[in-house]
Amino acid sequence: MIRRDPAHFGRTLAIATVVLLAIVAFGEVTQAQEVRVARASFCGGEASYQRGDDPYGSWYALGPNTPLVAGDAVFVPAGERAELDLGMGTVAHLDEKSHIELLNLAPDVVQIGLWSGALDLRVRPIPKGAAVEVDTPYGATTVLQPGTYRFWLSGDSADFAAAAGRLSVTVGGEDLEVGEGDDLEITGTSSPAFAYYDLPVVVRFDLWSDERDQRYDRAEGPRFANPAVMGLEDLDGAGEWQEDEDYGALWVPYVEPDWVPYRNGRWIWQDPYGWTWVSYEPWGWAPYHYGRWVYADSGWAWVPPPPGVRPSRAGSIILPAYAPALVGFLGGPDWSLTGTGQQAVGWVPLAPSEPYVGPWASGSAPPSAWVNASVKGAVSVVLAEDFAARPVKVLAADSAELKKAPVLGGQPRGISPTKASLTAYPMRTTGRAAPEESAKVLVARLLPPGRPASFDRKLKDIKDSGRPFATAPEPGVGKPFARGSAAPAGIRSAWTLDAKGETLKRKEAAPGKTQRHTDLAPRPVDSAGAPGQPKPVLDRSPEGLPAARPAAPPSEPGSAHAAKPETPAEKTAAAAGTRAAEAKPADAKGQEPAPTLTPNKKD
Repeated sequence: MIRRDPAHFGRTLAIATVVLLAIVAFGEVTQAQEVRVARASFCGGEASYQRGDDPYGSWYALGPNTPLVAGDAVFVPAGERAELDLGMGTVAHLDEKSHIELLNLAPDVVQIGLWSGALDLRVRPIPKGAAVEVDTPYGATTVLQPGTYRFWLSGDSADFAAAAGRLSVTVGGEDLEVGEGDDLEITGTSSPAFAYYDLPVVVRFDLWSDERDQRYDRAEGPRFANPAVMGLEDLDGAGEWQEDEDYGALWVPYVEPDWVPYRNGRWIWQDPYGWTWVSYEPWGWAPYHYGRWVYADSGWAWVPPPPGVRPSRAGSIILPAYAPALVGFLGGPDWSLTGTGQQAVGWVPLAPSEPYVGPWASGSAPPSAWVNASVKGAVSVVLAEDFAARPVKVLAADSAELKKAPVLGGQPRGISPTKASLTAYPMRTTGRAAPEESAKVLVARLLPPGRPASFDRKLKDIKDSGRPFATAPEPGVGKPFARGSAAPAGIRSAWTLDAKGETLKRKEAAPGKTQRHTDLAPRPVDSAGAPGQPKPVLDRSPEGLPAARPAAPPSEPGSAHAAKPETPAEKTAAAAGTRAAEAKPADAKGQEPAPTLTPNKKD
């Protein structure tokens, strides 16, 4: 039986007012800072990432559920793979020895810089006016249609291939189209030459990418939750969906009876959202950044944003908008636990009737009490200094002490971030990208934002304001380069070549390969920088590919990120050939869970 949120009941005409207020509250938060957050959805054991605002250029372990924003870079060393969910169905798969930077993540722009390695990109519906771009040292790629795209850099050349869909590659002010089944190879950066070939045979990395895409497409979650919620596919096999007469669809995780949400992980600082929860549970993205939690007699259940924007049968409305954490805080500078003498802070999951009030909202008074705080053991309490620096290790707090704790609202008070607050995973001393890779100049069609301000430079503003740091919008960002305009450091406009100014030309076919489209010449890009109108969408239905691996039992730690065995289909593909002379490894080691990770189990 579900423990009912008392705020839901005894309502008649008041329900309409609650719905309206919820919409206003969400609108105030989501419109204040329009920043897209990506997530690490699969992490090879030695994969690493670098925050764009890290003042020391440190590399950290890329762990499950790591949030990523524009300016962050990811490196995948030999023998590993990684997957990044960029939102709205756009997913980037990275092969070994790949190094990328998220140049721009905005509601209407995804712009990736690829310095080395191989990238398989799955793009699902592209909203009107939105853009997906992959920039390399050899050319800037614009995705024209939903589809599956493959990019790889080798030696002094880059390949741009469309397994399904259609691309446009811009370099030197000229536009080369890549249709379904095409592989465009560009060699050289100062005197680039191009050639078209048939799409190469798939390699093991491509099969792995397709398998991950099928896992996404076959997820059960979109039947019960809004498909805009990221991470729904991770819930399969880690819990079960149930129907409730008041809240609608609920997801109940397979966990220990005394398990509590927002406890197995840690808090990090990420602008412009501030304190952000990073879960060490493999499925811990969707239930902690969307929706609400309710308590049943047998444990906790997640209430997701429903398909479509509509109130639940109980009257509340939950939008599919990302939040750094959906909790209510208590405690603060004037509260400490008996026997500690130190500032403490606590938090509790928000109930469906409680709106999320983010750091950029103003004029919102906290409630007199949090609904879920009445659930025994629901409030997690730590020392303030531990909150900002290490994984959660809760302190014992009895109900009498919790009743004395001030209710703070949606943000803690009196806690400033430190260098230790920048990441949830350890620093890397190996498996880091070579500095010379990021020194390569990327060719871009869209103007990316400038480098993020370093954490050291932002810290004073954060302490003075008590809010996250936000950068003012930069003119022209996300739009095609204005002809003749200056480019940011490390970026070259796709309208020009290097200082030599040499033109793009067709090259001779490589030995043993036959060119296609020999009559196709590059064409100038129009004045707006936009390629021609796309042809109708052609979606691929792969045949003969391995079926997606079933979800591992909940009792298997880190199973969502474990290595997969080589399938017969992979062996066939490997025997047929690979993209490069060096063979690709068949599997990727799983990300070791953080020390606090405990396996989820069925009751």
